[in-house]
Amino acid sequence: MTDEQNRTLLKVFPIVFLVALALVGGGLYFAAFQIDLLFHGKSARGEVLSLEAGSTTSSSGRPAWFPIVAFETPGGASITFRHRTGSNPSAYSKGDRVMVTYLPDDPESALIEEGFVNWLLPVLLLIIGSGLAVISVLGIIGARRRLLKSADEGRP
Repeated sequence: MTDEQNRTLLKVFPIVFLVALALVGGGLYFAAFQIDLLFHGKSARGEVLSLEAGSTTSSSGRPAWFPIVAFETPGGASITFRHRTGSNPSAYSKGDRVMVTYLPDDPESALIEEGFVNWLLPVLLLIIGSGLAVISVLGIIGARRRLLKSADEGRP
């Protein structure tokens, strides 16, 4: 690699590292939410009221469909929420009965119980973010070493 390429890498890899930190942070946020649901969540039977087209699209260019779910807490509060995972085609239909998990002190923060699928987002964010962080750190170290070696070879 040329010195110019190594200098460019020293500018790019810190940005990649910041993106990696953001991904890891998002993964930790969603993992903490899942852990909170696991230890403090309550279950209730809900019903899919409708499907909402999301702004995220599949690779085919079609919108992802997010279920809008309603359930009732033991205290009688009627809660409606948009599930965070959408798909195309939709995994749910209007009128489907689903089990939801919610936090008693924040019932609007609910999810349809989907087992491992609910853990997929935090796990992917943590894996991708960690991988990018390692790649960027190794890239910075490698580029610096090559630049230092090049500078040492250029000295009389």
